[in-house]
Amino acid sequence: MDKQKYIIAGGGCSGLSVALQLAQNLNCPTEIVIIDQEKKLDNDRTWCFWSSAPPCPSHLLHHTWKTMSFADQHGVVAQSIAPYAYYMVRSSKWYNYMWTQLEQYEQVSFMEATIHQIDEDEQGPYVRTNQGVIRGNYVLNSVQPATTQESHWPTYQLWQHFTGWWVEAEQDVFDPKDARLMDFRVEQKGESRFMYVLPYSPRKALVEFTVFSKKLLSPEEYDQEIASYLDKYYPQTSFTVAEKESGKIPMSNRKFNRYQHPHVLNIGTVGGAVKPTTGYAFLRIQNEAKQIAQKLQQGRRVTNVLSTSAARFPFYDSLLLHILTHWGEQGAGIFSALFRANPMRRILTFLNEKSTIWQEARIFTRLPYGPFLRALAIQLRYRGMRSLSALLKKWSATPGTPIDADHQIAQQELR
Repeated sequence: MDKQKYIIAGGGCSGLSVALQLAQNLNCPTEIVIIDQEKKLDNDRTWCFWSSAPPCPSHLLHHTWKTMSFADQHGVVAQSIAPYAYYMVRSSKWYNYMWTQLEQYEQVSFMEATIHQIDEDEQGPYVRTNQGVIRGNYVLNSVQPATTQESHWPTYQLWQHFTGWWVEAEQDVFDPKDARLMDFRVEQKGESRFMYVLPYSPRKALVEFTVFSKKLLSPEEYDQEIASYLDKYYPQTSFTVAEKESGKIPMSNRKFNRYQHPHVLNIGTVGGAVKPTTGYAFLRIQNEAKQIAQKLQQGRRVTNVLSTSAARFPFYDSLLLHILTHWGEQGAGIFSALFRANPMRRILTFLNEKSTIWQEARIFTRLPYGPFLRALAIQLRYRGMRSLSALLKKWSATPGTPIDADHQIAQQELR
């Protein structure tokens, strides 16, 4: 078999995960080149996920929680999440481990360069960098924005944006067995806003302020919210801030094209690996990497490897994204109803897209009907207008067929 060359554009979570799976699984002579501006080794981010078993060695886990809690103005709800556990991985340890594994394979190399362009011509796919052009059989892209497919449903683009403080208290104030997933006891200001508290010792925790919205805040606003929260719920306690981290995660129901070009494959965030309504991606990226390597090894086209067998889950995501986009302040009530009326493990199974229709029905009957019915009506109306518009366009393309007033109204509704 001819020697293959795979170019990994981007050395982050998805790039390194796919590179290692390729190195471990491809049964033909293979060269793997990872391109990035620098070899990532620092704590530039923190990944959390829930699972019945972690997809990485236990020594990479910064902390594990078996109890999860939710808080709102009515108090705190805490439950065991068995058979799941909630895991935290810090990027520094994970990056170093991944590079140690990759360095065992002679066919894997790293190119320190800035990526300017990813494209394909008659000679095949290539990456243009400040160090020149590099070509291969496949380019796996995790850095260049992907194109999206046209949808008959409304599309949304929010950000889950946040700042987190790694704090140390002067006395024991945290419960390291409990992960506070959402605490809505903060002013909503017309958006969905909450605190996220992950203690990993009685005195140390990651305290994060998170917002679902279209616009980002100033750095001072995030810091002020965290400081106010600590003052209110941990009074008479002094904290030292050891580190800070900030970021933004796309929350979109847009369907990303898996292939940018015939041999340019989109992976990770640009391949649609982020769960639209939660922002969680680490576990999905690990599953994606395994499936991509398997399909490439078999010479098969890589399709939507993260899609579920049921199209209903993307539809659920669209409904919630509509509510968070147009009536963001109602998010707190929806999440409150969700967590107060259902066992944590049922919610986590649902968010993993592994639930049954019966389980989903039990969840939905406990949610406020109003926002979802309004969102459903708008979605159905939009789809009807899109279908009507497409049909009228087809008719109007026929010589002698006029564009009537109804067609013009349909077009105006879609703008």
